[in-house]
Amino acid sequence: MAANVVVRTGIAWASCVALAAGVGVAAGVLGIAGRPAAAPSLSPIVGAVVGSVPVLDCPGGAVIGSLGSGDRVLVIARTGDGDYLAVRSPADLYATVWVGAASVDTGPIEASLARADLPIDDCVHP
Repeated sequence: MAANVVVRTGIAWASCVALAAGVGVAAGVLGIAGRPAAAPSLSPIVGAVVGSVPVLDCPGGAVIGSLGSGDRVLVIARTGDGDYLAVRSPADLYATVWVGAASVDTGPIEASLARADLPIDDCVHP
């Protein structure tokens, strides 16, 4: 009788594994699971502020603060002419502020700040 229980238990486990495999294959075929993650269209750029610079609410707008030399910023957008960069505010990571593009050093990718590597926006609000 014990051998009969072991055989039944083994068959039950094998059935569960087969069912799970079938569900997984069906989900993959239907595109529910196994879909590759979408690649981000544009990547933000990390840079460091050169000198003390004013922080603006919008390009050419009101001064709302300042950043000091060496402060790290996450650049998320630029103006069409490339003169200003939208960065996440170090004081409030949910806020977007603007700085002059010449005041941010991004190392070897500095030239890309004025090119297509960043979305173009006139004024990004949080």
